Amino acid sequence: MIEIMLQNIRKLRKEVRDLQEQIAVLEDKAMPGGLKTKDVQVQTSGKADPMADAIVLYVDEQAKLQQKIRTLSLEINIAEYCIAEIEDPEERRVMWLYYVAGDKPLSMNDVARKIPCAPSTAWNKRSEGLKHAELILNKLRTLSDSIV
Repeated sequence: MIEIMLQNIRKLRKEVRDLQEQIAVLEDKAMPGGLKTKDVQVQTSGKADPMADAIVLYVDEQAKLQQKIRTLSLEINIAEYCIAEIEDPEERRVMWLYYVAGDKPLSMNDVARKIPCAPSTAWNKRSEGLKHAELILNKLRTLSDSIV
């Protein structure tokens, strides 16, 4: 379970950035003169104010995007916490470099060069780090279950 979470960190960060860009576009449209009723599909009942309806739709859409960002950010934070709590500093560093650092994943050879250590040592540290991160995730689940 933890490995899948860790493998998704970069993808989730990109999703968060994309959602933040969508919010920025919405905010630009909401500026005076920016939001036009033609920008949204509005069902009006004759007396309703189409601009007010468009603003309500903007606010609703922004709230949905912000909720998605909070959900994705929580997932990222949990995965990063599991790495940060690994006691062995070399395991922690291998895990961080391999799963979290940068926008693109490093090969294990690149990770080994940055540590520095042999690639086989880096692979072993990653394997041990995954076991420890899984234990930390399980402790978080237990804690969460006891709160609820």
